[in-house]
Amino acid sequence: MTAADPAHSSPQRIRGVSTADVNPQLVLRIVVVLIILGLAISSVALFVAGAHKNGQIEDLKANGVQVQVTATGCLGLLGGSGSNAAGYDCKGVFTFDGHHYVDKLPGGQFQRPGARLNEVIARDDPGLMGTLHSVATERTSGTVYVVPSVLALAALALLGLVAALARRSKATAPN
Repeated sequence: MTAADPAHSSPQRIRGVSTADVNPQLVLRIVVVLIILGLAISSVALFVAGAHKNGQIEDLKANGVQVQVTATGCLGLLGGSGSNAAGYDCKGVFTFDGHHYVDKLPGGQFQRPGARLNEVIARDDPGLMGTLHSVATERTSGTVYVVPSVLALAALALLGLVAALARRSKATAPN
């Protein structure tokens, strides 16, 4: 490399690679669009999850039938750094409407193998299971829609702000 070689002496080149000209306004626009999309997608996903959970509660209440489930085994779950017990993942077997099912037991409590438990399943979806207590006490709730509503409002507010700033910059731009 010589000092007279313009390809190697340009301040826009680092170790033979050209540095890109960065448009900060474009970068800001992309970041804002990604934030709005993230808020909107999170809001929709949480609305769907809340509606699904409320639907499961209603299904168990409206179509629930009691079945006797035999625990087949449990695995201990660890939380945090792996030194704290975080519950159990237990499986059980039951027969409903002539079909044999193996499913995860609700509640996260340890059940010794062979223990017989009375649980509630949805008649139209035997894979949906709840404890007798949870089905009796759980209620659908509108509060599952609070966080997704806040996220949707934040996305709309940010979108409105971006639109207002765009209108203002067009109005003040020289012709």
